[in-house]
Amino acid sequence: MRGLEIGPLHNPIAQKASGVDVAYVDHADTDALRRKYAADPNVPFVLDVDFVWGDRRLVDAIGETGALDYVIASHVIEHVPDLVSWLIQLGEVLRPGGVLSLIIPDKRFCFDARRAVTPPSEIVAAYLTERTRPSLAQIFDFESQYITVDTLELWAGRPGYVETSPRVREAFEKCKDALTHDDYVDVHATTWTPSSFVEVMRTLFELDLVPFRFKSFQPTPFNSLEFYVTFERIDDGVPVDERRRQQLASIPADVDTSSITPNGAVLAVADRELLDISAREARLIAMKRQVATAVRRALPRRRP
Repeated sequence: MRGLEIGPLHNPIAQKASGVDVAYVDHADTDALRRKYAADPNVPFVLDVDFVWGDRRLVDAIGETGALDYVIASHVIEHVPDLVSWLIQLGEVLRPGGVLSLIIPDKRFCFDARRAVTPPSEIVAAYLTERTRPSLAQIFDFESQYITVDTLELWAGRPGYVETSPRVREAFEKCKDALTHDDYVDVHATTWTPSSFVEVMRTLFELDLVPFRFKSFQPTPFNSLEFYVTFERIDDGVPVDERRRQQLASIPADVDTSSITPNGAVLAVADRELLDISAREARLIAMKRQVATAVRRALPRRRP
């Protein structure tokens, strides 16, 4: 299989060293990224970028239309100002049946914990206005509400962070600075939970805006801060009504089956019992679930 990984920096999901046929894509070239992250201790190095997306369409950047089997984007989607156009462009480089795999931070368990989820209206507005940079409102919200959290404490139903006043002065200055230049201001332009993501996609399906349907969906696992989505590219030859039917039928069920922990975080029903056992036992159960899932996926599927 041939594919792309968007924004791998130093830690790709698909590693060329293991023989995977993958090309790395980013918004800037390798030298620019190395300068950008030179002082960031969380990015010790930057892998060589094969294609620069920049302000061009992705298909123009890589030179192939409908040729790829997969695209991977881990912790990228929340930085995208216009989700619809981004998905459309990814669809242009995938063959029918190709997959788009996303890893998305759950705002409840990361530094976006105090922020509201992004509603469908914001996604639609960004598409209609062809937004290419985060809005001032998004910059202000991100900068003012940013909070350091303890993900495990949040999962345990405890506060998970020290409540402080929003950093409004710093956020205001950041917005004023953004008005002085055209550079991209790197913030989380959108915020997600598994259920909010599904509802946004339901809206986009109803509006016939994206060429994908859900292939698989894993809500945020216990003690994690991210969830997992795989989309399948629908053939352009499928009539609009049939495509919409397939998309709506693919929407995952029971995403909202949940319990509320004391701090307001949503906890999957299947994980409620983990709050009453030790952390060690919780880790063992989570590991067993992962192994069981992997085994089930590896087994041949029975045909009816």
